Amino acid sequence: QIYKERDQIMEGMDLSEKIAKMRKDVIDRQLDTFCAGAKEDWNLKGLRAYLEGNLYFPVRDEAGNVLDVLEGKETVEDLRRALQNAADNSALLVESKLTPVHMRELERFVLLGAIDSYWMDHIDAMEDLRHGISLQAYGNRNPLVEYQLESDEMFRETVYSIRERAVFDCLRLFRVWAVN
Repeated sequence: QIYKERDQIMEGMDLSEKIAKMRKDVIDRQLDTFCAGAKEDWNLKGLRAYLEGNLYFPVRDEAGNVLDVLEGKETVEDLRRALQNAADNSALLVESKLTPVHMRELERFVLLGAIDSYWMDHIDAMEDLRHGISLQAYGNRNPLVEYQLESDEMFRETVYSIRERAVFDCLRLFRVWAVN
């Protein structure tokens, strides 16, 4: 999966839909983390801190700065729509200032950097797991089963981290371009 994605980048494929889906996935995961359950259980302070620290929205929606209107949303779907619109509008704003060709190059550059960085870390972590998994036998656990479970989870987290990093970096670059 990772190598196929990397090959697509190197071949110059249009990744705009993939990047848009990544933005959606990152927003969905964070809403699941910070806004699960009833509205009174939402952690809007945590969500706002996460967004301010990671997702740089250079645009405003019809109600003002997206981060300022989080408090007024009644449902998770309202939050999702506001955040997704802000992220998508950021991309559209930058693409209007660049050209579609340059925008696709920017997306490929960012995604390639995220893949190369996180994939190397993942390979190192898998090697560490392989060396440490033999200790599982001492706990009366099957080392092969434990290795498979842990490696699957590590892979899923690596894939998510790649996507999250690509989204963060794109939005940071979008902010720079939107301001100029």
